[in-house]
Amino acid sequence: MKGLILAGGKGTRLRPTTKVTNKHLLLVYDKPLIMYAIETLRENGIKDILLTLSYDCPQSFIHLLGDGSELGVNITYLIHGEAKGIAYAINHAKPYLKEEPFVVLLGDNIFANSLRLAFDSFYEEPRNIVLLKKSDNPERYGVVEFGQEEIIRRFVEKPKEPPSPFIVLGLYFLTPKFFEVYPKLNPSWRNEYEITDALNLLLPDVDYMIYEGVWFDCGTFDDFLEASLYMKLLRRRNRS
Repeated sequence: MKGLILAGGKGTRLRPTTKVTNKHLLLVYDKPLIMYAIETLRENGIKDILLTLSYDCPQSFIHLLGDGSELGVNITYLIHGEAKGIAYAINHAKPYLKEEPFVVLLGDNIFANSLRLAFDSFYEEPRNIVLLKKSDNPERYGVVEFGQEEIIRRFVEKPKEPPSPFIVLGLYFLTPKFFEVYPKLNPSWRNEYEITDALNLLLPDVDYMIYEGVWFDCGTFDDFLEASLYMKLLRRRNRS
């Protein structure tokens, strides 16, 4: 099974730093952010990885990661150009993913606890699965609205009035059905092809699992600081 890591984006909330480098190359404690995503896939059995990039610093990624062999994986690079949303980037990788189930991980997401249950469930029965987590500020993310019996009714992108506190994390287990619904998408008010719109078209064939572990979405300087301090503490615990 193949994994897709998305590392495009403009990193506008990290200016002026991201004027000279891609945010996924910034350090989270002792290593670049992108390495956490690669390790997440590798530790869960995925070693064939496609890394999608924008026009920002693609050579720096290649210089850092090479073909992935030093990290125990096989990395292929794809430059999709302008950042037009998660769904756009996934669709751009269609020739690589072909007609098989696949895993998508946003390169700025860090999952500090085990994801084994989610991966094993997907391996056993490939289907569309999202990870959800309760958030104190769900308006920053894609949010789930539940219907009766806690069944997903719809997904809403960055709503001003969130219908629930449960947000969609940046790890998606998908089937080739995604590529069937993608042509039906239209750009959002942000001029992006939203993953939440694609998930809505895939309903009711979208399952979910609740992630109770520590998670970071590194989009601001505070996020990087918080994640770095946590990883520093985690390294100390593991050494003791």
